[in-house]
Amino acid sequence: MEMRRRPLPPLLCLIGLWFDSGFSLCWIKSWSAIGDSYAAGIGAGEGPGTSDDRSCSRYGDAYPHLLDDLMDNKKAEFKFLACTGAISVEIKDQAKTLTTASQDLLTISAGGNDVAFSTVLKKCVYLTGTESACDSAFDAASSLIKTQLGHNIEDLLTSALRVMKDKGVVVYTLYAKFFNAVATGCNGQNWVLFDPTSRKGTNLGLKLTTQRRERMNQMVDTANQQIRTAIANSRPAFYSFDSSSAMQSYHPDVSMAEQWGKYYQSDIQWHDEASKASSPI
Repeated sequence: MEMRRRPLPPLLCLIGLWFDSGFSLCWIKSWSAIGDSYAAGIGAGEGPGTSDDRSCSRYGDAYPHLLDDLMDNKKAEFKFLACTGAISVEIKDQAKTLTTASQDLLTISAGGNDVAFSTVLKKCVYLTGTESACDSAFDAASSLIKTQLGHNIEDLLTSALRVMKDKGVVVYTLYAKFFNAVATGCNGQNWVLFDPTSRKGTNLGLKLTTQRRERMNQMVDTANQQIRTAIANSRPAFYSFDSSSAMQSYHPDVSMAEQWGKYYQSDIQWHDEASKASSPI
């Protein structure tokens, strides 16, 4: 049976374009991937093998693994340090394990856990709750984005720069939007992780209305902008990769969330798509 691999995420499509234009990665002798679950790739491909990978939920088709497969230099040293749930100070500690001036390439994903993205998902999507609890989670996340995120990322990038060689490249992957906020068919759905009708036939989950989905997407946009500003303040040579924009350039009629995450379509059930999710938040 022929084994077919899932289409490459946008970051790797970009690398592919470099290859098509004669770009070579042979200059990379040592590189690392640090970050949170967005880099660890929880749910992408085969499950973790080693105990260390299991503790951080690093999956086989996480983009660092796929990028490593593309390396011209098959002897390049690769360290996969990203860990699901890590906040920026913990990702800073990941960078500190690397030798000073040792890295040709460093990929980073960080910030979502600093501003409690997961709490918003729990209160507004995956667990039963109230509108007021959901609103409070949004407000708390918005406050953290405004007051803390930029400083946290600048501090992280200071540590990242110390491990880079003179001509090393840092690629910072920004966060993709959670949802398609245009489709109306899922306005009456909820994504509670257990049976929402199990308690006296009452539907306990909040609905994924267009307004709620758009609010979550706007939260991601605001966080990404704070990260962009932190990158600009740290060093102009940093390259931030906006996965949402890249996916739009390849598939202008759909969003990143539709391509790689759980989403609604009129002819399928969302939970059937869950097993196909690529790089979740």
